[in-house]
Amino acid sequence: MRPMLAVIILITFAFHASLHADTGRGDAQALVQLPHPVPAVMEDKVRLGVTEAQAQAIRERIIGVYPGQIGSRMQRAAELEREIRQAVLQDNRTRVQLKVQLDELAAVQREVTDIQIDALNTLADILTEEQMQQTLARLEQQAESPAGPAKIEKFRVDELALLPHPGKLFKQGSIQLTPEQQQRLVEDVKAVYPPLFHPKMQQAFELQRRLQRAVAEGKSKEEVRELLDEMASIKRAAMDPRIDALNELRAILTPEQWDAVNRLSYQ
Repeated sequence: MRPMLAVIILITFAFHASLHADTGRGDAQALVQLPHPVPAVMEDKVRLGVTEAQAQAIRERIIGVYPGQIGSRMQRAAELEREIRQAVLQDNRTRVQLKVQLDELAAVQREVTDIQIDALNTLADILTEEQMQQTLARLEQQAESPAGPAKIEKFRVDELALLPHPGKLFKQGSIQLTPEQQQRLVEDVKAVYPPLFHPKMQQAFELQRRLQRAVAEGKSKEEVRELLDEMASIKRAAMDPRIDALNELRAILTPEQWDAVNRLSYQ
């Protein structure tokens, strides 16, 4: 990929990248957040000057190939995430009991990102540099605008499986804790698990930036294989303290309080 195009893509990545937060998420079933420019290209062919030959190439080489491959894997990832969430929040399962599902989820998300990289490389091969620049600039404007389409999500680093972060519920007073519960929360949860979890998410954030840069430079999935392996490993490892923390928190709360965590976290 030519230098100027790489710069444009990196600007788009930089604008959207943010460290893990507990509200919403980007691509729920992908290992790394990458742009999805094909719909924008096909919706704006005239302004971009996309020729019929280019449009046909996009239909044949991208639309006719990648959505089916990605869709089935995203569906499986979504199923696994729901299974894991239910197992932790309703069935009180431990990370050891969920090892098979967590390992599979990391592998499936990795496959999704592999396919997304193939699709981006193919699109960059079909379009001119100027067409790619204009497309990515439009995506950035849509994401930046409060009135932009709901489908435009901020690129971010998220957990492998999205689980609740009940701390804000306690801070807001949505769930009232006794003094004894407050002390146990500090000593048995906050002092133990965030120091294990947050450094891993910081590593994942930094790895995502490196991967985005590599993809912007036109690297193939084979060329970033080691980075993708490391990303999958780190995000998988980060789930262990997250699940441990929720198991510990459940032991501190009453059944009614735990039900409130489940209900309020997914309203």
